[in-house]
Amino acid sequence: MSVMPNNNSIVINKELVRQRFANACVTYNQHAVVQREMAYELVMLAKRYVPHQLLKTTELGCGTGLLTHQIVQAFDVVEYVANDMVEEVMFSTLAILCDGGVKNCFFLPNDIEKMALPTVQNVIWSGAVIQWISDLKSFFERAAESLVDDGFLVVSSFLEANFHEIKTITGKGIEYKTLDCILALANDYFDVVEVKHYKRQLFFSSAAEVLRHMSFTGVNGVSSKSWTRSDLLQFEKTYLNFKTEEGYPLTYHPVMMVFKKRSLLV
Repeated sequence: MSVMPNNNSIVINKELVRQRFANACVTYNQHAVVQREMAYELVMLAKRYVPHQLLKTTELGCGTGLLTHQIVQAFDVVEYVANDMVEEVMFSTLAILCDGGVKNCFFLPNDIEKMALPTVQNVIWSGAVIQWISDLKSFFERAAESLVDDGFLVVSSFLEANFHEIKTITGKGIEYKTLDCILALANDYFDVVEVKHYKRQLFFSSAAEVLRHMSFTGVNGVSSKSWTRSDLLQFEKTYLNFKTEEGYPLTYHPVMMVFKKRSLLV
């Protein structure tokens, strides 16, 4: 297992993130309970506004395909470009797309921040990914440039209370942005159509099981430093402060957002 570095706000090591998610491919779908819920909720939200037939759509950071599956079940997609920096998910992703009736499907293995985004897209999707993006304002600008007029950006992420038990105990972790911050960064390029956010707690039998859950879903990919026995004992002792009758809680703080590209016409 790994612990976070000594500063509260960290610079994300993308290669380490890629390695951790690659290692978690086999266990991810079984343990990513909240991420599965988020994929469903995001598509349900989008269905209120996004046309049923999509000529061209791109999914950034498709992972093991939880969101991919929901999209192809809910929409009639003609051309689908899936992206992830974990190349190992390519074949399983393409299988989901083919099974979903998508005739033209492609996979682009790359870091979102380094790749050229496909153009003339009707919708760009991203599920539980943008918290890993270093320059979020640049991402919103590039996404807007890739969309057709009146195109949609449909994304989910996590807000500042995410994993607050871990950050409270260790004093370290990803600096999750506030909703106001995310919306402000998107404001130059998009109109906000709808936003939904909530908190969800999972409960575990021990503090060690919390860490194991994080490892199984790849979200521990922020530092290569390893736990010592002393670290683990101290972590378990401190986590007792959060323990309830239901067990050891881990808080998720999901947010689902539907944006529409702002018209250039005044």
